[in-house]
Formats: sequence, C-alpha cells, structure tokens
Amino acid sequence: LRSSCAERNRKLVCKLREDEYSEELLKLTRADATASRMTSPTALTEGMIASSNLASRFAVNQGVKEDGSLKLRAVDDFSGCELNACCRPGEKLLTEGVDMLFEVCRTLFVLGIHTPMLFKADIDSAYRRIPIAPSHRWAACVTFLCGGVVYSSTHYGMPFGTVSSVHAWDRVGALICR
Repeated sequence: LRSSCAERNRKLVCKLREDEYSEELLKLTRADATASRMTSPTALTEGMIASSNLASRFAVNQGVKEDGSLKLRAVDDFSGCELNACCRPGEKLLTEGVDMLFEVCRTLFVLGIHTPMLFKADIDSAYRRIPIAPSHRWAACVTFLCGGVVYSSTHYGMPFGTVSSVHAWDRVGALICR
C-alpha cells in the first residue's frame, strides 16, 4: 500500500471534483481538528502525495435538523484508496442476538440479582475516540476540493468506514465487558 500510494494519490487528485457541500465539508473537517480527531486541513503538498495514503472525502446530506439546517456527514472512501483491502483482522467479530439478550435477562430475573431493564446507550463518535498509532497515520489521510484548493487532513482517531475501526471498537467493547 505504501509503495504505490504516490501514483494512486496523483490519480485521485486528478479526479477530484468540488463537492456540492464543500464549504460545509471544510467546516466539518475543521471541527474534527478542533476536537483533536484530525489535523487541521491544509493545502495538499507534494510531500503528502508521495508519503500518505489519501482517501477522497465528501459530504452526504442526511436530512434536515430541527433548526431547519442540513445535517451533513463527512464520508471518507477508504475502500477507494485500497486501505480496507489491506486490513487482515486476526479475530472474527461476534455479535450476540436477541436470544442471548433474553437469556441474560431471564437469568438475572431467576437469580433475583437484578430486575431486567432494557435501555440503549450510544457513544458519540465512538470510533473517533480510539487513537490511531502515530506510525499508522500515514494510511489515514483524506483529501477534498474546496474553493479550488485541494485540502488534506490526517486522522488521529479511527475513521468511520474502515474495517480496522470496526475491529478496534470491538476490542474496546471486549475490554469493557472483561
């Protein structure tokens, strides 16, 4: 992946088109930088092209917020830059189903340990809270076009959309359960 990134990155940059929401995408990237999840977006340099694995970044409209503004999500194409194809997880993900949930609730009730109650908790930006090893950050860079400028930014936290992020979060969940 590393040895072929310069050629792949040059092809990507030639294909970049200004996103319909490019100004908002720049704001979303700056917000991630403010939250220490990414580097501040800067103009792409030849050094970045030669030494980084760049994924294209674009915005997806997810509807309208309560205040009437658009709800946009920044999306990074880590399949297009071949990063996902290089991920070889060492473990198989296990997801428990409704049957397991029922058995746990039944066991708690029968043992009188606790009255079962169901609730859902969502961890805001869960993947983004897991740091990327500094030696791996070269592979987690994004690029996009805004106002005629090609920007780049590097992820500090696991990005949404990579195979490795799913496995990293699974490991965090296993640690919490343990």
